[in-house]
Amino acid sequence: MLVVHCNLQAQSSRDRAKFHKAMQLQSRSRYAQAAKLHEKYLLKSTDWESKWNLALCYGKLGQIDDRERLLTDLVFSKPDEPDFQLELAELLKRQGKYEAAKTWFEKYAERGPDSVAARRQAGICADALVLRKDSLGYQVGRISGVNSAQDDVLPYLEGNALFFVSGRSGKPALWRAPRAADGSLGKPMLSKVTADGLSKGMNMSLADGLKPSASKAAASLASSTLAGTQGISQVCVSPNGKFKISAFELKDGFGGMDLYVAYWENGSWTPFANLGAEVNSAANEAFPYLSSDSILFFSSDRSEGMGGYDIYAAECFGEHWFNVRHEGAPLNSSFDDFGLCMLAAQPQGYFASNRPGGMGGSDVMNFRRFKVVEAQVVDADSYLPLPGTRVEVIDINQQHHIYKTDAEGRFKHVVRAGQELFAQLFHADYHDLNQNITVRFIGFDQNLRVTIPMDPIKRHVLQGVVTDAKTKVALEGVTVRLVGQKDFRSLTGRKGSYTQVLQPATYYRAIYYLQGYVPQILEFTTGTEATPQTLTQNVALRKGGFHYLEGRAVDTERDIVVGGATIHFLDGKTLAEQKTQTVGPDGMFFKVLEADQDYTIIASKGKYLSARMVVPAATDRADTLLSDMALVPLMPDKVIKTVYFPYKSSTIDEAGFRDVAEVVYLLKSNPNIGLELSAFTDARGGANYNKLLSQKRADALAAYIAAQGIEPSRIKSFGRGEEQLFNNCSDGVNCSEELHGQNRRAEIRIVRM
Repeated sequence: MLVVHCNLQAQSSRDRAKFHKAMQLQSRSRYAQAAKLHEKYLLKSTDWESKWNLALCYGKLGQIDDRERLLTDLVFSKPDEPDFQLELAELLKRQGKYEAAKTWFEKYAERGPDSVAARRQAGICADALVLRKDSLGYQVGRISGVNSAQDDVLPYLEGNALFFVSGRSGKPALWRAPRAADGSLGKPMLSKVTADGLSKGMNMSLADGLKPSASKAAASLASSTLAGTQGISQVCVSPNGKFKISAFELKDGFGGMDLYVAYWENGSWTPFANLGAEVNSAANEAFPYLSSDSILFFSSDRSEGMGGYDIYAAECFGEHWFNVRHEGAPLNSSFDDFGLCMLAAQPQGYFASNRPGGMGGSDVMNFRRFKVVEAQVVDADSYLPLPGTRVEVIDINQQHHIYKTDAEGRFKHVVRAGQELFAQLFHADYHDLNQNITVRFIGFDQNLRVTIPMDPIKRHVLQGVVTDAKTKVALEGVTVRLVGQKDFRSLTGRKGSYTQVLQPATYYRAIYYLQGYVPQILEFTTGTEATPQTLTQNVALRKGGFHYLEGRAVDTERDIVVGGATIHFLDGKTLAEQKTQTVGPDGMFFKVLEADQDYTIIASKGKYLSARMVVPAATDRADTLLSDMALVPLMPDKVIKTVYFPYKSSTIDEAGFRDVAEVVYLLKSNPNIGLELSAFTDARGGANYNKLLSQKRADALAAYIAAQGIEPSRIKSFGRGEEQLFNNCSDGVNCSEELHGQNRRAEIRIVRM
């Protein structure tokens, strides 16, 4: 406790006299009078020493809210005094305000002398928050008509009645409340039952006048001083009568009261033996109750609980006790919760608690226990736990409950309705899993413990080293881009190495690029998951100029990508095809082009018009070209291209050849269509001459298309002469050469075969 040395500021002698008088009263434990003087003194002063002493008085008087208010004021007004922080943290913890208590324990740990203990207390508060939130399936209620303004404790079920100790008659005595078939309790009355008249399974001696120890136990509990139970005989016998468990404070224990076990052998009881460190702690363990031959409930005031005495459970296998667990909220609180008993073969029972809201002192409360699924999710191959797994549980009422497994791969679900559950489990590295869980055959006071294995996704791995093609030096910081089902990037390390995980049965484009170097693109497809591989791709990058082309084939009418389209890369001058590339389902294409060459790029696919783009030559360039190739769905009987001719000539110009190349790929991608070529002239010259010239133009165009591998029967050519002028430049009209040129054309129209 903080020791305060008075160092009063200069104040009036009358005010100082009030302070000294208050301190004298406080030293004689006259806290109410001392508090009044401190309050009057603080009306004219902000002295922190008086505030601290007033807080002490409030604590002695049970004015917890006032004490908390003053301590909060002190920690903010005196941030350099860590002891105030510790006092506030401990007070908040005792009130069950674990979040705020955790904060102040952590602040104290930053500057206080006992930072290790403070951090431990902060951890206990964090655990208490989880315990309070993560119930083990209890529903708690208060009992009307049974409790009194005095302590009502130590409930025990015998026959059709609930026995308990109460101080309502002026001294602790055994009372009996009849219990109806529907579970309701009648009016309590003093019991005439003796200790010998109660069954051997009773969890402790009860009332004054039965045994000397009973009077002491009841008296101490009636005053809510659980520490007074130390040294008092508490005992419960297993339902099969083969062992009994008792609470003692002995020198060979772990500290305070411990639980001991004795066995019935050869007609007598063996000496008591300590249950060991699995159950006992340096604090007090008391109030044992065996709900079955293998389930032990007890209460303990160990510091890792929620506050005061809390109820715990342990399991037995042979003679070994293990799996001690805190029974969570709402069965436990930040106050004293103890003395649990249960109905035979039913998930219901009673316990005592001095939590606020009761009749006064400790009250007998009832509870119902729901079934709980405690599951651990593990790797199906190694059985190692899988933390961070998302679990979605759907109950019989179609209510969804979402959990995430902890560091040990565990999650809990309280079954509040029905007997069957459906769970879906998701983990990034494992196959999704659907799991049906039944709780139909769980014992009434046990949790269903299940292990759920998940099958790992067996992935392929891409690895390698990137170097300079000339110097062979490893290149750090090279971007390795993987385009598959997703688009993912990583960088090479100091030794130029990289490693990336791949999805099975997936088509990939691996793109390697670093500023100043020509990118490289590798294409590959992974095998099935059943045969995972490690693929090694060592890449050498060279310096130089380039065009990096990246784009998509898209349906502009429906605004969707077009998978399976073919991208043709042609020499921009000769229109000779250099390479083709088929896009995947994502419609994406990637290509590194030489910087000093012209390119014509055409995209084609069945049931679509072809699309074209031109990439001009540019030396010493390092451009990234992003372009979508717009594919328009086929519409027969529509003019798709218009080719223009010089005056009095049937020669196709350079632009016309590019248009025709696009048409050729359209025909190759769509074998069920043909072309109708209609050629025209301008109005100058005679009509017969123009008719012959236009037919010559149509035939020249048809011959060129057929020469590119198109069946001639798919092409029909017509010379229209000057019949259908594009503009009004008819005979006798003075027009520019540009306007006349618009009429010297050949229209390419799609027709069905």
